[in-house]
Amino acid sequence: MVTELIHYLALGRPDRSQNASNHEILSSLLTKRGEPLASVYKENALKILNKAYKLENGKRMRLTSEQGYEIHVMCEQSDTATLLFIAVTDQEFGAHHNTGAFCDEFKNVLTRSIPRSEWAASKGTLSKRCDQVLEQILKKYNTSQLLLANQKVDDVKQVMTENIGMALENVERIEELDQKSQDLETSSKEFHDKANKVRCRFLEQRWKILLLVIIVVLVVVTIIVVATTA
Repeated sequence: MVTELIHYLALGRPDRSQNASNHEILSSLLTKRGEPLASVYKENALKILNKAYKLENGKRMRLTSEQGYEIHVMCEQSDTATLLFIAVTDQEFGAHHNTGAFCDEFKNVLTRSIPRSEWAASKGTLSKRCDQVLEQILKKYNTSQLLLANQKVDDVKQVMTENIGMALENVERIEELDQKSQDLETSSKEFHDKANKVRCRFLEQRWKILLLVIIVVLVVVTIIVVATTA
């Protein structure tokens, strides 16, 4: 399931004389560290800056990629500079957010943070404020209430699955304990039976010895009586 809707954001300033070496990316933001397509995103951003002269002020454009992402571009111009907002999003972005509102939000945040009169300032002067613009956009649009709700459902499912697994383990342990208890009970019964047999044998031997003693005594007494009367 998609958990992050935005992969990459960039704020670029194309050179109005169409000199590619003068194009600038004032700020860029990757959602994930180590993103394998990071270089591809940047390359696409530079290609879009090269085509910026074809875009009109306020023009919005959406491009699709065979690699499973979309590129949203919006052009904003002042008297001194042109700025391009470039967003690389998941294909499901439009199912969670209105792309028009997304672009309008960018324009509003941008103009509040950086007045149009300052758009031609040096990159070093603008970069920090541009970073803040991209972070604000990312914070608001990188997810949605639906995704958060789905994530909570998945978390609950995960917890329930773990609990069921633990319960099954406990059942297996109970069955093992029950089996061990039965084995112990069987062993105890066998021991008790063997003890009874040994006890019986011991009593039997005692009676045999007692009987033998009695017979010997009787024989001795008989001998004595016979000898006395003879």
